[in-house]
Amino acid sequence: MDISGYSAAKIRNKKILGVIPKKWQKMTLKIINQVKAKGHSDKYEIGYTKKDGTAFCISVRAWLKKDREGKPVGMWVIVRDITERKEAEEALRKSEEEFRLAFENAKDAILWADTKTGLITNCNKAAEILLEKKRGEIVGRHQTMVHPRQKARYYVNMFKTHIKQKGAVDAEAEVITKSGKIKPVHITATVTLVGGKPIIQGIFRGITERKRAEEALRESEARYRGLLEYSGSAMIVIEKDKTISFVNKEFEKISGYSKEETIGRNFLDFIHKKHKNRMARYHEERRRAKGKAPITYEFEAFDKRGRRRIMEVTVAMVPRTDRSTAALRDITKRKKLENELTQMTKELGKLKARISSSATTS
Repeated sequence: MDISGYSAAKIRNKKILGVIPKKWQKMTLKIINQVKAKGHSDKYEIGYTKKDGTAFCISVRAWLKKDREGKPVGMWVIVRDITERKEAEEALRKSEEEFRLAFENAKDAILWADTKTGLITNCNKAAEILLEKKRGEIVGRHQTMVHPRQKARYYVNMFKTHIKQKGAVDAEAEVITKSGKIKPVHITATVTLVGGKPIIQGIFRGITERKRAEEALRESEARYRGLLEYSGSAMIVIEKDKTISFVNKEFEKISGYSKEETIGRNFLDFIHKKHKNRMARYHEERRRAKGKAPITYEFEAFDKRGRRRIMEVTVAMVPRTDRSTAALRDITKRKKLENELTQMTKELGKLKARISSSATTS
C-alpha cells in the first residue's frame, strides 16, 4: 500500500473510516453514499497525506461490489497517485498565467489571427488602446479591419506574405482607430502554435513620434541642402569616412566634376598628393572637435582638366553629426597676384638699393 503508507496487514479487515484521516472522512462517507445510491461514485481528485506526512494527490472512484446473486457485499475502490500529473498541470497553469500576464500587460499591441481565415482570435489591452476599441469590437473581425479600408488589398497580400515566410517578419504599416485617426506602426509578425493550432501573431508598435522626427529631419535636411545648393561658395559635405555626400553647382563649376562623378568618392582624391596627409589630419581633428569654431586653411588641388588650383576652404562640423561642411573658394588668381606683388616688391627693393648705392658713390 504505497499510496497510504500502511501495510496490507495493517488495514486488512479494518473499517475504512479507521484508516482514513479525520479530515477526509466526510468525503469518504459521500463516496459511500453515492455508491449506495447509484452503484458508483463520481471521480474525485484530492490532496492526501501519507502516514509519514508526505503530501501527494490521488484520484478516487468507487463501484458497488455484488455477489453472484446480485446482492451488495462491498465496494471496489480504485485509488491512483496523480501527484506527478497534478504537478505538471500546476506548472503548466503557472506558465500559462505568466504568459497571460505578459500578453495582457505588454506595452506593444498584440493581435492574433487565424492563418486560414484571417479572423482575429485575441488581442491585448494595448491593442484596445491603439485602436480605441474594446476587445469585443476587435476579436472575430478580419485582420484587415485594423488597417485603412482603401488599402485592404495591400494588407491582405502582406498578411499572406507573413504566413509564407519563416521566422519574424518586420514591416511598417498604418492602422485606423475607431475615431478615424490613421497611425503609423511597426509590425513584427510570426506564425506560431497556440493550443496546437497555427496563428499569426502581430506585434504592433506605434511609431508616430518617430515618423514626426523623421519628417522634421527630412525638412531640416532639405532646408540645409537648399542653403548649400544656392550658396555663393562652392560647398561640399564630407561624411565621417571621408566620402563626399553632397556638392553644389558652384563646386561643379570650379572643379569641372559633376555630382555623379563626385558623390561617394573620398574627398582626398581631389587634393594634391603633397597635401593629402595634412588634409586627412585636419579632417580627423575637426571631426573630433565637435562644436568648435570653423577653421580656414589653403591647399592645392587639380580640376578635371588637370589644371592646378589653389583653394581656400572653411570647414565646420554639422551639429550632432559626424559630418562636416566645407566652403571652398578658388584663390588661384589672387595667389598669383600676391606672388607677383611680392616679386615686384622685391625687385623694387633691389632697384632702390642700387639707386641708393649709385648716389653714395657719386
